[in-house]
Amino acid sequence: MLKKSLLLSSLLLFGTQAYSDQYFIGAKAGSTWTKDKFSCSYGSSGSDNTSAFVMDFKGGKIIDDTHRLSLGYSPIFHSGAKIHRVLANYDYLIPMEDRSKLYAGAHFGSVSLRSDDTDFNTTDIAYGVQAGYIKELQENIDLEFGAKYTKYNISKSYNDSIGQCNLKLENDFTLLVGLNYRF
Repeated sequence: MLKKSLLLSSLLLFGTQAYSDQYFIGAKAGSTWTKDKFSCSYGSSGSDNTSAFVMDFKGGKIIDDTHRLSLGYSPIFHSGAKIHRVLANYDYLIPMEDRSKLYAGAHFGSVSLRSDDTDFNTTDIAYGVQAGYIKELQENIDLEFGAKYTKYNISKSYNDSIGQCNLKLENDFTLLVGLNYRF
């Protein structure tokens, strides 16, 4: 299912052609706040909100100056865990007067979670929404500010040193700033 979704997204992204279309690549950095819940067979349970540094790399196509399709990769490095997201994104671009744009969109893809402390390693789907602001700095260079909310579908049982535990990665909220190069 996920492979078919990514293949369809890629075909849409690179298979459409119109006169005003542009390709772009971009890199952003920021912070993410992730919420998870855990419970263990010996009675320990709780939830955790952790923050971490995140990078976001993406490339794609802008169609008719109003639609942006992209494929992105975002590694998140929490202490003791690594999260890797590969997401297909769609943004609707709203032009403003001063060579800038607002955008709102959605994303869907794959998330992988690996813990350094245990043998916890799992992959599942992720989906969410994003919004932001793009300011054209030069003819082909844009400054982008954005926020992203991602919901996860990861729940995994594992054994720690005392007993069996279950971890559920619920969601995260991310703030990013970076540059895009259009060509």
